Amino acid sequence: MEKEWRIDESLSPKLITMKRKFVRQTVLYNKISCLSVTIACSIYLLNPLVMVFVNKIFLHRDVPYTVALGLSTPFNYDDNFFIYITLFIVEFRLALIVAYELQCSQYFITISLNYLTILFLIIKEEFKDILSLTDDLVREEKLKETITRHSKLLE
Repeated sequence: MEKEWRIDESLSPKLITMKRKFVRQTVLYNKISCLSVTIACSIYLLNPLVMVFVNKIFLHRDVPYTVALGLSTPFNYDDNFFIYITLFIVEFRLALIVAYELQCSQYFITISLNYLTILFLIIKEEFKDILSLTDDLVREEKLKETITRHSKLLE
């Protein structure tokens, strides 16, 4: 596919800038999206742990150990702090994996749409260049070549 497509040097500076802008925009979107998922999950999942720590360490109260997701376990973790922390870490990691998996589909759609936008703009620019040619034979030949190249890319 790389051999069939136009390289950056053959594109106009406007299109090169646009391609790079879309790539930067996609990378920035990914960073912000991953950070926001991590922050939201952390706030939700760390709340029970913080409450247990505050009650145990600062207020010296005996409170039950609670977990955010409430997964059923075949063992009792109410009397063992080490098991509670281990369960909490496992639950936290599972929740983040699920959140990232859900986010991955959204990210895939975003990348696909950005990629299609870039391809459409390159095709549009290429057809503009062909239509600006004065010789009809050269224009027709270039148009057939461009259509063939783009149809190969769609396969």
